[in-house]
Amino acid sequence: MSAMARKRTYAYLKSSNCPKLRCRPSRRAVYTELTTLKLWNLLNMKQRSEDRIERDEDIFVHVKSCIEKPELVGLSIPCKAEDFSPHGLKHHSELPLSPGSLVYITLSIEVPFSTYLLLSEVRWEYEDGGKLMSGLKFLEGEHSDLKRWIEEFDSIFNDDSTTD
Repeated sequence: MSAMARKRTYAYLKSSNCPKLRCRPSRRAVYTELTTLKLWNLLNMKQRSEDRIERDEDIFVHVKSCIEKPELVGLSIPCKAEDFSPHGLKHHSELPLSPGSLVYITLSIEVPFSTYLLLSEVRWEYEDGGKLMSGLKFLEGEHSDLKRWIEEFDSIFNDDSTTD
């Protein structure tokens, strides 16, 4: 971790009133704090390059690869997406998926009706109020509807007739 990254991390932890930080921490202390409090995921989440649109939608997550838990490969899990962008989404699930895992998601939008299959990489994961939250970044891939998703994104989320 560079000195600048450590300073930014310290400033973030200090601003969040982290009780364990009373003085300027060492690199090891910052790393330990980030690991134990899972703030690394929160920092990554705040580095989004696109605005998100909040909307609850049911999705299915199909695990393509998971290095930490290979027994999950091939499983399909119903999940609830909470926010969307042209290149990613946030969802909650009962199944922990480690960052770096590859999944396909199936997403059906009712108004206007469309179904998408999107290859995604798990970028971050944390627990929030008993919910296991994950962030997905969409990737180009075989059988992926990413180009169509990006082209139709504005019409999907700017339609005044959408319902939850």
